[in-house]
Amino acid sequence: MKREKLFFKSFFVFFIFLCSSPLFAKQNETMYVAVQKAELKSSNKKTARTEFTLNYAEKVKILEEKKSWAYICTFSDDEIKGWIPLASLSKRRLIPNSTVTADAEELALAGKGFNKAIEAKYFEDSTEILQKVDLVEENKVSTEEIVSFLEEGNLNN
Repeated sequence: MKREKLFFKSFFVFFIFLCSSPLFAKQNETMYVAVQKAELKSSNKKTARTEFTLNYAEKVKILEEKKSWAYICTFSDDEIKGWIPLASLSKRRLIPNSTVTADAEELALAGKGFNKAIEAKYFEDSTEILQKVDLVEENKVSTEEIVSFLEEGNLNN
């Protein structure tokens, strides 16, 4: 009877350890910035002060996660720390100055339906739309303007 209790207690402790290990697995995980410019914030809020700007494919280490935010430090300088949305990060190793972010499978699927003629026709028909997209991308709103807008409108963060 004592052996059975000891076995079940040991099994229970092992099971709890096994289940909790994913909670710790994300700490010190290596990830890469997956957006052109990522603002490193002083806290895990969109309206927080920007401490630093990271570039595409920059290698970072996860120190902590809260909700949809990660507290990270850069590999190039471990003194550079801050909060960044998890959506701005990728586990996949990215190459700086590269425009290709697709993996082999995605490239193979894309290649099945496109050829040079179809691609040329697509861009010919969508030039006006792409110009409008360029205009929207040029529009920048500072964190201070966002905070002011939220305060004036009495909106919650």
